[in-house]
Amino acid sequence: MKKLKTRQLKGKNEIKIKLRKLAYQINRDFKNEKELLFIVVMKGGMFFASDLLKLIKIDLEIDFIFSKSYEKESKIGKPIINYLNTIDPNNKQVIIIDDLIDTGETLTNIINLIKEKNPKGISVATIFGNEKWSQPEIKKYYLFKTKKDYFVIGYGLDYEEKLRNLSHISIVK
Repeated sequence: MKKLKTRQLKGKNEIKIKLRKLAYQINRDFKNEKELLFIVVMKGGMFFASDLLKLIKIDLEIDFIFSKSYEKESKIGKPIINYLNTIDPNNKQVIIIDDLIDTGETLTNIINLIKEKNPKGISVATIFGNEKWSQPEIKKYYLFKTKKDYFVIGYGLDYEEKLRNLSHISIVK
């Protein structure tokens, strides 16, 4: 892997503070639910999910979906999605956890796939949202509102499958 020039965008402490606020919001919004089903989009969503789910006070189940829409820094065309579906989402409140919403194409495909399983409702929690992505019936929880047109790494976000393990988020220059 080539040496990257980076600039830190979001520090570890800022991420922790935002996580607590996001978890509070989810706990408040779903306080009347007996349980929630979180579906983690791998691999990018795993660090975010691990930290967020520790703060959820409602009983929960976790399932995984694998998705790939980039090769290096380039979009690969139609996203590749592999849903394990080990827990039936039928009549459950589902919250999809992903790293970021870019165009929204991958997430829209995932949502459509889960809708076929008749969940009670679907929400989305991401590190970076995209205000342009519109699905009015989907409740959105964003750790950070938007990601400008720069490439980010760390905290689950990768460059050529590496650098996910950084505890902060950086911009690749």
